[in-house]
Amino acid sequence: SVYLMAATDKLTEEEANAMIQLNNVEEDGDEQKGYDNALAKMEITDDMFLAEGARREIGSMVWIQRVADISLTAETFFCNFAIEFHWHATKKEYESYKSDPANYVPDYTPNFTFLNGDCEEKELQIVNNLGYKISTVGDKGTFGETFGKELRDPIMNLCYYTFSGTFA
Repeated sequence: SVYLMAATDKLTEEEANAMIQLNNVEEDGDEQKGYDNALAKMEITDDMFLAEGARREIGSMVWIQRVADISLTAETFFCNFAIEFHWHATKKEYESYKSDPANYVPDYTPNFTFLNGDCEEKELQIVNNLGYKISTVGDKGTFGETFGKELRDPIMNLCYYTFSGTFA
């Protein structure tokens, strides 16, 4: 499946197709290598990054894994779920990621609170040895979706959290 965000014309058709093809080929089982090869072939321009100090828009995908202990009288339920967050990367963040992907932490990370829930667990998940990563066209998201060429942000930060808790 292809995950599409708001359309942009920041990538040429050729660049987008090259990235998708490279990322879908995982002959050696190293998804990160295919992604790095795609980035190397793509022409990176300054207009692909979020301007320093600009407002950030956070996208998210939610996966409900389990709902249990539903109480109609107390109007509560227990839930296990995961959220993938993605947001436009700055050039500084991109350069930091390229120099040391394994230890990358973006300058900005989403801060969130569930007003109607008591989360017993909140954990940043490590996917392909990375907690935070830079993603772009052709890369795979946490849930296996392939990012299509119509990404709103052609170079974006991505992280994946899991949660467990009781909600009212």
